[in-house]
Amino acid sequence: MDLSEVKEEVKQTLQKFKEIYVMFSGGRDSLVALHLTWSIFPEKTRALFINTGIATPGLLDYVKGVSKELGIDLTIVHPKYDYFELVERKGFPALTKRWCKRYLKLEPLQDFLEDKNKKEIVLITGVRKDESWMKSRAKKIYLHPKFKVYTYAPVYDFTSENIEEYIKANGLKKNPLYDIYGKAYDCWCSAYKSPADFAVLALKN
Repeated sequence: MDLSEVKEEVKQTLQKFKEIYVMFSGGRDSLVALHLTWSIFPEKTRALFINTGIATPGLLDYVKGVSKELGIDLTIVHPKYDYFELVERKGFPALTKRWCKRYLKLEPLQDFLEDKNKKEIVLITGVRKDESWMKSRAKKIYLHPKFKVYTYAPVYDFTSENIEEYIKANGLKKNPLYDIYGKAYDCWCSAYKSPADFAVLALKN
């Protein structure tokens, strides 16, 4: 991968926007997306974290620490509802009933964007096409049908190896939660977690 070509594409894609919000979940892909965007547009890059209320313990501290170290303004948005109250009303979320995404992520983001000039801002994600079959069908840049803002994935063509190389080359601090849980989960709803995952969570925290 030619990083200079990647940076030039990012520059050309984002230069027309006045504000850039990077969806910084605390994972490796979003870390690289954040640093890459900030390295090109340091003045107008901001970090955005959706606090679901059930993130892996320590995740928010990591997000705050990285943002502070890079000197990036961090905005934290919260859902209107508590996850456990919703469970009592709706039952646990499942693959066929993923209400958690709507209430804990989509609605808080929509509320945050409500009073923004949507023609002037862009959302940056850490989506990569080789993550999954579903991600491979996503678009690198598109107008989000729900939020009515442009969404762009600058690391879309990165492989997992490219991500690791970028982190190492730029001396970035990888989330220590990877060494504990194998991933930096920003949501511990039941839809994608196994009993073994929860056993590890109980053991480690």
